[in-house]
This record gives sequence, C-alpha cells and structure tokens, in this order.
Amino acid sequence: MKTNPFALPLVFLSFCLINSCKSTEKDQNQNLTLPTHSYILFIGTYTSGTGNSKSDGIYVYEANLDSMKFKQIHSLKVSNPSYLCLSVDKKFLYCVNENNPGQVSAFGIDTAYNLSFINSVPSQGSYPCYISTDKSGQYVMVANYGSGSFALFGVNTDGSLTKSLSVIQDKGKGTNPSRQEGPHAHMIFQNAHNGYIYATDLGTDQVNIFTLDTLEKKLINHNNPYKTSAGAGPRHISIHPNGEWMYILAELSGTIEAAKIDNTTGRLEKFQTISTLNTGESRYPGSADIHITPDGKFLYATNRGEINNIACFKIDSQTGKLSVIGFTPSGGRTPRNFVIDPSGKFVLVAHQDSNEIVVFSVQEDGLLEKAYKFNVPMPVCLKFL
Repeated sequence: MKTNPFALPLVFLSFCLINSCKSTEKDQNQNLTLPTHSYILFIGTYTSGTGNSKSDGIYVYEANLDSMKFKQIHSLKVSNPSYLCLSVDKKFLYCVNENNPGQVSAFGIDTAYNLSFINSVPSQGSYPCYISTDKSGQYVMVANYGSGSFALFGVNTDGSLTKSLSVIQDKGKGTNPSRQEGPHAHMIFQNAHNGYIYATDLGTDQVNIFTLDTLEKKLINHNNPYKTSAGAGPRHISIHPNGEWMYILAELSGTIEAAKIDNTTGRLEKFQTISTLNTGESRYPGSADIHITPDGKFLYATNRGEINNIACFKIDSQTGKLSVIGFTPSGGRTPRNFVIDPSGKFVLVAHQDSNEIVVFSVQEDGLLEKAYKFNVPMPVCLKFL
C-alpha cells in the first residue's frame, strides 16, 4: 500500500556544501537542515445560507506552526465549499457545494498552490456535506445530508469528475423527531486498512458498510450496518492507526462508540461508549469532529452548541478504550472540523460562527494549550496539503 501523506512540508531537507570529499557521515549529518512545521493549508467555508458570511469560498494559506505565521496566498470564489478533500497525488482539490440541489466541484493545484476551476457535477442529492477519495484515487464519494444518499463519481486523468456512477439512497428514521425524521448521510470514506467503505447516517443511527465494485463501477451495500444507540446521531468516524479500532462520534448524544473492526468482513463490534461531555453537563453537545494523533495515543472531539470545547481522551494501547484527560475551551464559537498536523504536535480548529481558526499545541499528557488564532470568514473545513 502506498503512503498517502496529509501534508507536504514547504521546507525540504538540504545539505550544506561539503568542502572535502573525505567528510564523514557524521559531518554530513551535522550540516543537515531540518524541516519546520510549515504547510499549505486549504480552508473550506460557508458563503451563504448560514448567516451573514463574507467569505469568498476556498482559501489557501501558508501555515508556519513554528513561528505561528499564517499568510493567505490565494482565494477562489466557490459556493458553500463546506468540505474538501485532496486527490491521492495532491494535484487536485475536490469540494462539495452544500446547496439544494447539491454539486461536487474539482480544481487544479498549480506549483504556486493557486486553484483553478475544472468542473462541477450534480451531487445527486441535497446539501452534500462530506467528500473523500478511494485509495486508488480513481473515485470520489459524497454524502448528501439533506436527501440521505451516498454517491460515487469517477475521476478523469485531467482531474475532472464524471457524472455520478452509483447512488445509494438510505431509508428509515430515528427516535429524535426534529433531527431524525428521515435519513441524513453525514460521512463516507474508504478504510485504508481493509478496503471497506463506511458511511454514517445521522438520521437512522447507523454506520453503513459498503464495498466498491471497480468492475461495475458502483457501491455495493452489504445490508449489515452497525447500529448505534437510539437517538445518538452518528456523524464522524476516526480509525486508530493500528487499523483495529473505530471511534464513532455521535452529534446528538455527544457520545463516542468504540468498536473492534473485523478486517475480513468489515463488521464492527462495540466495546465501549463514553461521553464527550463533562460531568453534570446538560447542554446540547452538537458534537462535530473526531481525530486521533498520528502516534495513536490521544483522541479529540469537538462540541458545538453552547459548550464550544474540545474533549480530550487517552487511548489504551492494549484495549483501545478511551479515558478522559480533560476538556479544553475551543477558543471560539461553533468549532467544526479540525485537523492535527502530521507531527502530531499541533491542532487547528475551524470556528464557523466566530470567523477564526484557533491553533493549539499538544502537551505531553495529551492536553491542549492555546497557541494562536487568526481570522477567516466562516471556516468549516481544514486540510493540509
């Protein structure tokens, strides 16, 4: 399996000129210049429909986490690009246009990290909210929240998207009449460890398990979904680096369900449910996003609503069980998507309603310490190149 890095440093390893051809390996290592935590950061935003947004659409920043300097180098007018993903070869960027009807758009990335529009196609549903590529980079998958459907698209050699190849329409409802009156697809991605595709449905309290038939070019529903607790509202998923454990964040209940992954069948078996809320907290969580540090030691989850915090957990390396470390104020209003840098030392959180991105440093014990913030209008999705 090829490595699929989430970030490419801007500063590369370089060696100083060596005056003598007899220099030892030790001497050469002393002349080595190490890379900094410097990246290209793509930011997806809301441009309309969720308040008085002044956003263009997609922003491109140069982010140096050592000096805490963030420089905008490009922006492109795009309608409601609320979720982004990069192509496997990092040459293209894709986004959903969270509208009704929804669209999916493709962009080229040039050597200066500017974006150029390639094409848009219908998302085959309303209010698409998530997009990802398969591990081969030949397909793009989308979750349509409003209509409760999942769609598959092909990727051409020039990065453009084909029309939809396959659509799976979920059915059913949950126990929450205001949020679960019908299916609400929220996330779809391919597990790199076993090839199965997992797709959350907030409206029906389930995680669907699909496979990708590359001969027929369609998604196959195995009709053996994992059922979360009633009324939980599963939103986002994170898989441990060891490929054995899945953590499912529920938006409505503010809980995380941890499940053992059967990498042969793709099926899930729950072994823990834990709350992202502090003891005695009764406010609506509106839990949004969940990620694990690259070393597999810590897990974080954001809560929105009136809470606006980040729940911090330690992961038991033997059992996969979570234990609470603490709760960190997110530093803004409505923390949505967040991203952990490849070194695992920094966490960047997008705050939709306070128009800012807050940067935290990860401490040795897993707790987060606020380090910096900078303004971007209505940010909701962050991706490192």
